[in-house]
Amino acid sequence: MMKGKSYVSMGSVSMGIAGSMIQEDFFQDYLGMRNEYVDMSEF
Repeated sequence: MMKGKSYVSMGSVSMGIAGSMIQEDFFQDYLGMRNEYVDMSEF
């Protein structure tokens, strides 16, 4: 169901918390999803 979908990350890493960082290789290779980023200034 997730293959070909996009994961949108809004904002940046909150206070440097590593758990909120995206592992792009995992999303692309395993899930077949692409990553997109939206900066907080675009809200």
